[in-house]
Amino acid sequence: MKKYTVALSAFIITLVVSTGFAKEQTFERQYGMAGCGLGSVVIGKRGAQIFAATTNGTASNQLFGISFGTLNCVDGPTNEVAMNMDKFIVANRSALAADIAKGDGETISALTQVIGCSMSGRDMGKLLQPNYRQIFADDSQPNIVTDSIISVIKNDSQVASQCNLG
Repeated sequence: MKKYTVALSAFIITLVVSTGFAKEQTFERQYGMAGCGLGSVVIGKRGAQIFAATTNGTASNQLFGISFGTLNCVDGPTNEVAMNMDKFIVANRSALAADIAKGDGETISALTQVIGCSMSGRDMGKLLQPNYRQIFADDSQPNIVTDSIISVIKNDSQVASQCNLG
């Protein structure tokens, strides 16, 4: 039994060191709705988040990852905006998808305020509409929709300069 415990510990330490310290800082969050931790490394952000959460809970590793900035537990400067957007998308996903498809609407105007943009909702809709398929690729989770929207905004330097994305 000790042999297996030592082997498992060595594997986890290797995983922590290899994934935690060599990553570039980018906006896109590396974890899904289950949060950071070993589950986000093993399952990924597009995998079944129930398994990622179970792995995180079973291994009790999120505290370690958050404390030492490993296991995908490093957030960029836009994390607070992204968390607010996640909540907004959970509550308004259907209406937002419909408004982005037509390029205008109340949910786009509200989202523009959540993001902290000084532009009109109509202008934001003009940017998001042609990127509808990228934003709502398959049955994406709210955090993936958020990441896609922010990526679309950041790719347009004129719009990005009008938004408070960090």
